[in-house]
Amino acid sequence: MAARRRGGQAAASRRGRTAGASTPQRETRAGADGRYPITCPRCSSGYKVPEELLDERITCKNCKAVFTPRATLTRKTRAAPQKGISPLIVIGAFVGLMGLILIIANPFKAKPKPKEEPVAEKRDYMGINHPAYKAVERLCTAVHGKDTAGLDLYLDGETWYDLARARLGDEAVLKVLDGEAKAMVDTFKAKKWNELTPDQRNTFFELQMQLFNGLPEHKMLVDYKPTEVVVPRPDVTDSPNALDFRVSMARLDGDFWGEGEMLVKAKEVRPGAWRLFSIENTKVPRDPARPKDPTKGFHKGLGKGTVEEVKTATGEVVKVRRIKPQPLDHLETTPEPLRKEIDALLTKMKQPDLPGGELNTARFRLEKIGMPAVPRILTQFYETRIEGVAGDQLQNNLIYLGVLTRMLRSITMFDGYGFSPRRQEDGTLGATDEERQRALEGWFGWYSEYGWKLTNEKLDEERAKADEEIGIEDWEDHKKKKRTTKPPSGGNDG
Repeated sequence: MAARRRGGQAAASRRGRTAGASTPQRETRAGADGRYPITCPRCSSGYKVPEELLDERITCKNCKAVFTPRATLTRKTRAAPQKGISPLIVIGAFVGLMGLILIIANPFKAKPKPKEEPVAEKRDYMGINHPAYKAVERLCTAVHGKDTAGLDLYLDGETWYDLARARLGDEAVLKVLDGEAKAMVDTFKAKKWNELTPDQRNTFFELQMQLFNGLPEHKMLVDYKPTEVVVPRPDVTDSPNALDFRVSMARLDGDFWGEGEMLVKAKEVRPGAWRLFSIENTKVPRDPARPKDPTKGFHKGLGKGTVEEVKTATGEVVKVRRIKPQPLDHLETTPEPLRKEIDALLTKMKQPDLPGGELNTARFRLEKIGMPAVPRILTQFYETRIEGVAGDQLQNNLIYLGVLTRMLRSITMFDGYGFSPRRQEDGTLGATDEERQRALEGWFGWYSEYGWKLTNEKLDEERAKADEEIGIEDWEDHKKKKRTTKPPSGGNDG
C-alpha cells in the first residue's frame, strides 16, 4: 500500500509538471488610445507603442536593451490541472514506453562516433566606447551646434569634398547655400582638395554644414542622435583600421516613433583618430504627425478677403486687407461671466442719456479687459448704422462709433482704420455710411489676419518694447501732449 501511494504521488507530481509546461499564453490588448503597453524584458521599464511598431526592433531608453515589442505582448496564464487520470494508467504507460524504446534502440548495436563541430573563430566586437562610434557621436554634436570645426576633425575632408564637387551643379544643392558659399562654387569645381588654401578648406566645411542642414538625405544628422551600434554588432574584420558598421539613431526631441539607422564607413587615419568617409541612411522612421497650430492662418469664419493698395494722407502707398464684416461671437477662451460683463458694458454705453463719467468708466473697463472685448466691439461697430438714421439718434450713433474706434486703437495699439465723424457748421456731427463701411472692412481684415491671434500678454510685451524704444521720459512727455491735444471731432471723452 505504501508503494502504491508513493507511485500515485509521483504520477500526480508528473501531471503537475506536464500541466505547467503547456501553460497557454494570451496576448495583451491595445489600450483606449490604440497603443499597446509593453515592458522591457531586461529592466521592466514600461512603454506604449503603436501597432505599426510591434514588429520593429526598439531600444530601451533605460538599459539600452534591444527587443521586439510583440515578443513581450504575451503573458502566461495558469491552466487548471487535468482531472480524472488514474496514477496506475500513467505508470503502465511509462513502463510500456520504456520497453518500446529499449527494443528500438538495441543497446548492443554499435553507436557511430559523434561528428566534431567546427569551433567558431573568436572575434572582437565593437561597442559604444569604440573611437569610430565616438567619431559619429561627435559629428552629430557638431552638426546640431553648427560647429564647422567639428567637421574638420571627424570627416575625411578629401572624400567629402569630392562628393560635394560632383553635386555643385545641382539646383537642389545651390538652393541651400548662402551667398558666400555660392561665390566659391566655381573655385571648388576648378580645384582639387590638395590645391585649396586653409581658408578655402574652412569655407568648404561651412558649405558642407549648409548641405547637412539643408538637404533631406542628411535629416538624420540634424534631428537624431546616435544611441548604440546596431545588434548584431559587426566584426572587426581583417582590416582593424577600416570599419563598416551600422548605428542606431533616436530623435533629439525624445518622441518615440521608431529608431533610424545609418551605415557608416570609417578609417583610422592615425592611432586613436578615426575619420568618417561615408554616411548612408538605411532606415528613416516616419515623422510623427504634429497637430496643426490653431493660431496660424486667417480667422476661420472671416477668411482672407481681398487686398488693395491705398494712398495715405502723407502720400505713402500701403496694402490694406478688406473683409466683408459680420457679427462676431466671443472668443472661445473667454469665460462666461466675462462675456456677460462685456455685453452689458457695451449695451450701457449705447444709452442716449448716459452721463459722460459713466461712459468713460465703462470704456476704461473694456480697455482693461483688452483683447477678449475686441470681437464684440467690432460687432457693435458693424451693427451701429448711419444710413437711414436722423436727428438725435444719428448724433448718438456717431458719438458711439467714435468711442468704439478709440477703444479699438487703445486696446490693440493699432491706429487701424479710423472713423472720425466731422463737426459741421451747425455744431452737429456728420459722416457717411460709406466711410463707416470702409473703416469697418479694414478693421475686419486686420482682425482676420492678425488680431484674433493676439493676447493681452503679447500686447503687454509689445508695449514694453515700445517703452524701451521711445524712452520712459519721452513716453511721459508723449502722454502729456496726448492729454492736452484736442480730441477728434465728434468724440465724447466725457
